[in-house]
Amino acid sequence: MEFSDSGTAKDELLKNFDRAIETVVAILTKQSDNDWAAPYSAELKSKARNRFNAFLRCAGHAYHHVGQIIYLQKGIASANQRHKRVSGGSPRGLWPDYQCPITSIM
Repeated sequence: MEFSDSGTAKDELLKNFDRAIETVVAILTKQSDNDWAAPYSAELKSKARNRFNAFLRCAGHAYHHVGQIIYLQKGIASANQRHKRVSGGSPRGLWPDYQCPITSIM
C-alpha cells in the first residue's frame, strides 16, 4: 500500500498527512507510563520490545521518508532546470505523462 497510490492531488495528500498526524497525537496522549513500557508485538518482526521503542522507531522511519521526498524533489527540480537550459522549453517534453505533486509541496 505504501507506494501504490499515484497521481493523488497535493490537497488530498496534505489532508491524508494531517489525518495521520491527528491519529498519532490522539493515540500518544492516551498512553500512560505503564502503557509505554508495555510489551510491543507486530505482525512483522520488530526490534522494538515495548511501545516507547516502537514509537521511536516509527518516528525515525518517518524522517527516512521525508529525506526520500526531499531527495526526489531536488532531483526533479534539477532535471527540470537542465531541460529548460538545453531546450528552452517546458520539462513536460521529457516526461509528458509524469505528474509529481511533490514538486509543488516543497
